[in-house]
Amino acid sequence: MKHLWPRLSLLKRLHRATWCAMLLTATALVLIMVPGESLYLSLEKRPQPWYDACMELEADTYQQSIDAMCMSEGYPENGSTICPPDLKIIEHGWPSPFLARAVVDAVPFPTGEEISWTNLENWPFSAENWLFRPGAFLLDFGIAILLIALAGALIQWRIHRRQGLLKFGLSDLLIGLTFLGLAMGYYTYHHRISTLEDQAIDPPQSFWTTRFGRSFYSGRMITRQNYEGPQWLRKLLGGDQYLELLYHDDYAEIQPGADWRSTFEAVTERPFIEVVDVREQLPLEAVEQLAKCPQLDSLILPKMDSKAPQRIIGTNDPVFQPQHLPQLRKLTLRTLVLRGNAIEPHHVETAAALPGLRTIYLQGTSVTEEELQPIQRRHPQVEMTMTDYIPF
Repeated sequence: MKHLWPRLSLLKRLHRATWCAMLLTATALVLIMVPGESLYLSLEKRPQPWYDACMELEADTYQQSIDAMCMSEGYPENGSTICPPDLKIIEHGWPSPFLARAVVDAVPFPTGEEISWTNLENWPFSAENWLFRPGAFLLDFGIAILLIALAGALIQWRIHRRQGLLKFGLSDLLIGLTFLGLAMGYYTYHHRISTLEDQAIDPPQSFWTTRFGRSFYSGRMITRQNYEGPQWLRKLLGGDQYLELLYHDDYAEIQPGADWRSTFEAVTERPFIEVVDVREQLPLEAVEQLAKCPQLDSLILPKMDSKAPQRIIGTNDPVFQPQHLPQLRKLTLRTLVLRGNAIEPHHVETAAALPGLRTIYLQGTSVTEEELQPIQRRHPQVEMTMTDYIPF
């Protein structure tokens, strides 16, 4: 008790400007951490265990809603004649999600013009089911307290050092110019990338919007954009409707032709590209250019058939073949899609040995389930899936 009183006395001596700074910081953190957003519309990259837990929450809530409707309306137990309920999973928390709510009869997905924290449904007041992680909550709460205390300490230290709130020195000017320079540099960097990306749109109006972002078509390349800015800024503003500058290409679908070098060069100039989907043919030399993409982690190879041309149409440039898979070591891939009947079990074995690879999708290959199982056992760190569609 003796040690507590001096600390309380210290709080009483804080300047009013310090309290205002702490209050503003706390308000901003509440808007960032507490209001939620639909899991399906979230632009954040969530850990797979959390996403799986949210999917389980959705499935359980959906089944509970169907069972409740069956009991109340006297429908058959299988609920085959029941209209399924509108269900939405809303997650909360930053930087770590600590709460997910299953909301039945939810309002339809927002149009994009809505400020998320003005929607009462996004606040954690009610739900049919809840998923709560105490550890993540304590982490977020601890970060919030630390940021509030840091804001207050900085303001109080400055007032004490300057003997007043409105007294400024040369160091204050230098600090202010430093922060201004960082902000202008960040803006200029994203503006330059946006300008480069916009130059590839011909005509400018040839784009369409999907739930995954905005897609553009230009020549032999289709790109898709997503938000690449800080998540706390998007949450603070209640959405990304004012942050168009921070949307950048993260997906590129390429159909190489005789001018494939310029097409792949355009890909390397986009620093946020994560997925490249190559159609028809992949030039062997293009692997060197793809290695220049710093964030590339997923590559969808074209169909490699045994009767396919060995040269890029219109050129004498060799085509990437299954025997060239070891060259992908130059890339930092986590996901690889193999397509075409030229892909055989030993090719999958080679791909599974690539460093850092975590997922392989097989589409229309010559590999059977029986042949895939022993390869999977030898490479348990890589998930191998046979699929009929491209999972991107």
